[in-house]
Amino acid sequence: MDIKKAETYIENALKEWNIPGGAVSLIVNGEILSSRGYGVRELGKPDTVNNSTRFAIGSCSKAFTAAILGALVDEGKLSWDDKIVKFLPDFKLYDPWVTEHVTVRDMLCHRTGTMRSIRIMNRDRVFDADDYIQRMEFLRPIGDFRTRFGYNNPHYLVAGKVAEVVSGMKWQELCQKYLFAPLGMNSSVATYQELLASSATNCASPHANLDGGFVPAELRAADPVKPIPWTDYGENSAGSIISNLQDMTKWVQMLLQNGMYDGKQVLSPEVITEMTSPQMIIKPNESEMDVITSVGLKSNIMSYGLGWYVTDYRGTKMVFHPGQLHGFVAAIALLPELKIGGVILLNVYQTILHPMLGYFLFDSILGFDRDYSGEMKTMLSQWRAGAEIEIQGMLASRPNPKQAALPLEGLAGTYVSDLFGEIFITLEGEKLFHRYGETDLFTADLDLWEGLTFVVEYRNKINPPEFLTFISDEHGIVTSLEVKDVDLFRRK
Repeated sequence: MDIKKAETYIENALKEWNIPGGAVSLIVNGEILSSRGYGVRELGKPDTVNNSTRFAIGSCSKAFTAAILGALVDEGKLSWDDKIVKFLPDFKLYDPWVTEHVTVRDMLCHRTGTMRSIRIMNRDRVFDADDYIQRMEFLRPIGDFRTRFGYNNPHYLVAGKVAEVVSGMKWQELCQKYLFAPLGMNSSVATYQELLASSATNCASPHANLDGGFVPAELRAADPVKPIPWTDYGENSAGSIISNLQDMTKWVQMLLQNGMYDGKQVLSPEVITEMTSPQMIIKPNESEMDVITSVGLKSNIMSYGLGWYVTDYRGTKMVFHPGQLHGFVAAIALLPELKIGGVILLNVYQTILHPMLGYFLFDSILGFDRDYSGEMKTMLSQWRAGAEIEIQGMLASRPNPKQAALPLEGLAGTYVSDLFGEIFITLEGEKLFHRYGETDLFTADLDLWEGLTFVVEYRNKINPPEFLTFISDEHGIVTSLEVKDVDLFRRK
C-alpha cells in the first residue's frame, strides 16, 4: 500500500468536500500504518489538526457503553438478557407487556420498535438523560417488539443507567475505570464538562453547512461550512465521549486483538464476540446505513450487534459504527478477520465522506483502487438536484395569503407534548416567534404559508425549515399545533 498516496487522497477529499479538518488512522496487524491530522481545527484560523486534537465522536460512544456492560456481565453483576425493570423498576415503554419483557440486549441492539426523537438531545443547555428516559413511555411504536430494527439514542441512555445501578458508579467513571485507564486513553473524556475542566486547548471546533433553505441537512454536504458553538450533551451514554486519534487508535487495536492491549486483557474475548456478532437483522429501508452502500459496494447482510453494525465487505466480516452530532462526524471500522481497522474524525456536521474514506482505505490495503469520494460526491449532487427541483416546485405553487385564518394573537401560547415538552409561541410586533428548549437551535420566526400553516424558519440555519399547523375547534379556539413529522402539541 502506498501510504503517501492514500494520505494525499484524504487531504484532497477533505478540500473537495469543504471540510476544515480531520484526523485519520489506519491499523494493520497491530501496526499503525498512518495516524495524522489534516486541515485546521477551525475554519479561518491557522491552528492545524494533529493526532492529539480532540473531536466529539458522537454515537461511536455506544460501543464503549456496550463494552462497559460486557465487563459487568463478566463480573457477574448482570446478564445480557436481564430485564430492564429488574434494575429500573419505574421504567416504562408504550406497552406494559413490552415494558415488562424488554432486556439489556434489546436496548443494545435497537429492537424495541420505537420511534426516534433526536431533537430532545439538542433541547437543553445541558442534556438531561434522566428526563429523556422518563419520556420514553411516549415514544410511539414504529413496529412490533423485536421484529424490526429501529436505531434510537434513548436505548443507550437506559443501558448506561443500568450500568450505573449495578455498579454504583457514574457512567463517566465507568468509562474511565474499564476503558480509558486500561487503554491509556489519557486525552479522552466522557462529557463536555470534563473537557472544559481539563482546560484542553488542542480541540477541533464544530462546523455545519448553513443557509441551505429547505434543502434537507443531509444533502448540504457539499455546501460551504461555518463554525458553530459546541453542544453540551451532558453525561450521555449514547454519544458524549470526546477523544482524539491517538486514543481511538488504541481502542481499535484492543478490539482487533480480541480484547488484549499492551499485555492486559481489557475486555474478555467473549464480550468482544458478543458485541461484534449479529444480534438484529436490518432489513432494507430500516436504517440510514442504506446510503453507504449506494455507491455500488453491496453487502449481503446488514445487522446490528451490541454497539456495532455488523456487515460484510468484499467477502469478509466488517464491524463499524458512525458518529454524528452538531459539528462533528466520526467513523470506526474493523475487518477483524484480516486484523485491519481505521478511525476517521471530522469537524463538520453533515457529510457522507467519512464512510467513503473508510472504504477507500480498506480497498487500498486489499489491492483495489476506487474513487469512493468522487463517486459519492457525484451521487450526492444528483440527489441534491432532485431535491431542489421538488423544492422549487413547492415554492412556485406557494400560496400568498395576506393574513392567517385566525388573528395572530389567538395563536400565541404554550403548547406541550408528553414526549418533546413545550413549544412557546409569542407575538412580536406583527410576527409570530417560536421557541423550543433552552438553546438557540430551535428559536425561529413563523412565516405564514396558508390558513393556519406556517413555515418554521430557524434562526441558526443549522436546521432546515419545517411546517407547523395550528389546529382550532369549531369555535375558532386554537387547541393544539402540529409540527410536521414530529408530534402534536396540545395547548396549555
